Amino acid sequence: MGVALRIATDATIDGSAVAFRTITGHHRTLALLTRSIASGSLPPSLIFTGARGIGKRRAAIALAQTL
Repeated sequence: MGVALRIATDATIDGSAVAFRTITGHHRTLALLTRSIASGSLPPSLIFTGARGIGKRRAAIALAQTL
């Protein structure tokens, strides 16, 4: 449960608060990241790819702040 609380904490993008729960869509990806953090098996590197404006940077910053 502690991991879920840490994931919900705020990260910042341009001074604005960001949290995993504020990222719309990407439910499977966020669930995978959450499980990886909880189990301690997060890969040493991740590549966030996709079309412009889908939340790659927001997700990456939220993940970095969670760690």
